[in-house]
Amino acid sequence: MPQAKLTASGEGIQDVRIAEYSGAIQTHADSDIDRQIEEYTLDQIIAGLTGTAVEKKAVTSEVNLTESVFKGSFDEVNEFYYRRGWTDGLPIVPPTRDKVEQFLRYTSLPRDEEIAVLPLANQRATPWTIAVNAAMAGCRPEYMPVLISAVEAMKEPQFRLRDHGNSCGCRPYLLVNGPITKQLDLYSGTGLMSPGARNIGSTAAANPNTTIGRALHLIVQNIAGFRPAISEMSVFGHQQSFVLAEDEAESPWEPYHVEHGFDKRLSTVTAMAWMGMIGQEGLSQGNKADLHLQYLGDELAHGMAPVYFSFGTHAMITILIAPPIAKVLAANGYTKQAVKEHIFEKSRMTIREINKRLEPVYLTVHDYVVKGSTPESFDLGPDETIPAVLSPNLIDIVVCGSRERNRSLILFSFYANPVIKEIKI
Repeated sequence: MPQAKLTASGEGIQDVRIAEYSGAIQTHADSDIDRQIEEYTLDQIIAGLTGTAVEKKAVTSEVNLTESVFKGSFDEVNEFYYRRGWTDGLPIVPPTRDKVEQFLRYTSLPRDEEIAVLPLANQRATPWTIAVNAAMAGCRPEYMPVLISAVEAMKEPQFRLRDHGNSCGCRPYLLVNGPITKQLDLYSGTGLMSPGARNIGSTAAANPNTTIGRALHLIVQNIAGFRPAISEMSVFGHQQSFVLAEDEAESPWEPYHVEHGFDKRLSTVTAMAWMGMIGQEGLSQGNKADLHLQYLGDELAHGMAPVYFSFGTHAMITILIAPPIAKVLAANGYTKQAVKEHIFEKSRMTIREINKRLEPVYLTVHDYVVKGSTPESFDLGPDETIPAVLSPNLIDIVVCGSRERNRSLILFSFYANPVIKEIKI
């Protein structure tokens, strides 16, 4: 109910009428559903349809975002921010006016210029509000261009930020490419997704992967309005957003941003999202490329694939491949595109297996063919096999992680598609 009301408010509907069904409807018997609708929900539906409309005007007020909201000690500031739901539950760096001004030196945009209007709350993201959240996260001021470009990416319709509060949970993360990864000392090695992972010898104040990721989390919470258990309704939740840097020096292939049409000398940030992870087992496939690709195809097929039929192309699969495996694949003549196509082909399941997973909730493969959302070539007999995802173009390859181990990791998400933007220094 709170999520429904907040969503309506964000869309400008002040007098939304909601009929409530109490409990988890997916776990109820048909007879229980009938009884609850008849005894509880139906009266609300009738009242909502027949009641007198009450005109409510949106409450608007001019807010001076540069005004101080609180003065006190470090602990008092943190208590104030925590009680208002402005933190991620951890201590924040108080965003003093002087500190926020330091971030604004790294952009030529006016402090109050609208960069994006981010759903769910449909609030304006400006250099000032981005800088406040970046300061709170412990970022250095020079990280500001990355965050501005990240916000520009998340506002694009194909990223579908408005759907990130779903019950499965969908968490944004960033991929950074180009010269800026060295300029900011972004980390691409062992444990790069772990909080605090960094290059040996980095200064304590740096840690861009962790702090930029935390700033992204706060921006999604405080500007976009996704608050855990209030408007972000993931059943179990997700860990904080993170930042990946591709290990371009150790990759045998062209970097991700070059693959997508950018000059290698430019820097980019790609807004991505994940709902789940698969892999990191890594058997000893040695230098045999086919064994590595078969392993990834099997993991992709059995990890989450059949649900993709109901989401079509509104999905993304990002496969993180450690440099040693990438080099094996390249040495066997595989380009990055060829790797995607082979993983796609090796992610095969029988029609019978896929239907068994789909039928309890969704439609069969045949039904999706009839709807036109699945290729006609997939309409086969029960023992025939098809790739468990719709297209190799849903797969992205990023080379990163340990330079000493044979591991891969699959990040996947429904709803969203990746969006890449140039980082303007």
